[in-house]
Amino acid sequence: MKLASLTLALIATGCGAGAAPLPPPRLPLVRTPDAGFRRMPEDVAIAPLTVPAVHEATLASGFSVRVVPRRELPLVAIVVASRALRAVDPEVSPGVAAMTARVIERELERIAVSDAGRELPPPEVTVTSDGFLISTQVPSSELGRALSQISAVLRSDDCYDGDVELSRLAQRAAAQRAHTVGGLAEVVAWRVLYGDSDRRAVPAWGSEAIVEQIGRVHCAMQRRRGLVPNETVIAIVGDVGAEEAVRRVEETMAAWQRPAAPIPILGAPTFPIAPQNVILVPSRSEQGMVMLVERGPGPRDPGYAAFGVLARLVGGMFAARLNLELRERRGWAYGVAAERRAAADHSTLRIECTVHGSRVLETLDAIELELGRLSRADRIEEDELAIAISAERSSLLHRLESRSGIARSIGVAWLHGLEIDHLAAQDRALASLTARDVAGVAAAVRVGAAPVVLIGPPALASTIHRSRPGRFVMLSTQ
Repeated sequence: MKLASLTLALIATGCGAGAAPLPPPRLPLVRTPDAGFRRMPEDVAIAPLTVPAVHEATLASGFSVRVVPRRELPLVAIVVASRALRAVDPEVSPGVAAMTARVIERELERIAVSDAGRELPPPEVTVTSDGFLISTQVPSSELGRALSQISAVLRSDDCYDGDVELSRLAQRAAAQRAHTVGGLAEVVAWRVLYGDSDRRAVPAWGSEAIVEQIGRVHCAMQRRRGLVPNETVIAIVGDVGAEEAVRRVEETMAAWQRPAAPIPILGAPTFPIAPQNVILVPSRSEQGMVMLVERGPGPRDPGYAAFGVLARLVGGMFAARLNLELRERRGWAYGVAAERRAAADHSTLRIECTVHGSRVLETLDAIELELGRLSRADRIEEDELAIAISAERSSLLHRLESRSGIARSIGVAWLHGLEIDHLAAQDRALASLTARDVAGVAAAVRVGAAPVVLIGPPALASTIHRSRPGRFVMLSTQ
């Protein structure tokens, strides 16, 4: 009865079936032509990248100081970069440098929080094939204390047993990841790319057996050998003047004295072509993966800027054609991930896509077809090239927008044997980049010979063998 009364009341007030029709809309509710939206927007000139002025000084020990004042906030970013402590060192066993970096990070963390009520952010420590980095950001009023803490760690000749054991736990976990399907795929991909004789093919963490053998003595020897003033630079960016920053470094680090040590010599990679470059890692999961890795030009090489744009075009941006193909048209994957990694004398391209296990071979076909398309300048569309170039130039600008970004850029450039000015040169190269330039670096990709690792069901082996005869091998995960 209540529902019926409510219905009659609504009809009586004009809200039911007998209500008067609504007035026509002011604008017709029809789909408007989208030709205007499909037109490319007007060209907007992107200003050339401006690199901040860097004030340089060198202490008597050979320790190099780089300072960039930025006064907008009372913060200071600090980056210490050493070229003598590297993850890939031909004179040190694999895993020792990575373990030593973890020990140093533990020491810095413990010191940073030791003063109750005046704790500082624990610095971040990274080690690559080119060198070692300490990065942190502190209030400008704490610059002297932060430098003193970093100096204490740089000058130390020994390690604490507790730091070594805690670092061993983390290193052991990294080594154990190589036994997983995904970890094994990654290790195999880089080993095939660099070749068995190249130390870069060995994971930075070494192996489980090596991790257990590394002790306090090894880490202490590594830090004494790898942390020397004449192969180290410190970048200070933020709310501090150049003269004051240099004076603070002299006050806290002048006592850091170690004899000069030769930089570990690592020959240029040869990237041999493996006769069997398609590797299947069998998995019982329904989820599969495709990973393709390839070599590319280094930061000093002419094609470096174009190689970065190629990484964007092949999947390194959401609007990449391959992303749209696999995500929108076929519905196989969320997208393709593509990344360029830079070293001092070369770079690498990694293309990765997660799909259903039954689709891995078709996904590899799509990736190789896309690389083939991009190797022809007339097939690269104007809009996709413009977007990729803009994304690369924006990434350069983003590096120089913050104090920590500028400091890290100075440190990384120094590890590569460059100055931060090289970012402006990259920006100029990108601004004048053409489809022919990108097609040139795409044509250098060894499609059909570059290392490819597939994760999928074992039953896929026969299909891959037929499609890639003589180039396929299946690994055992036992």
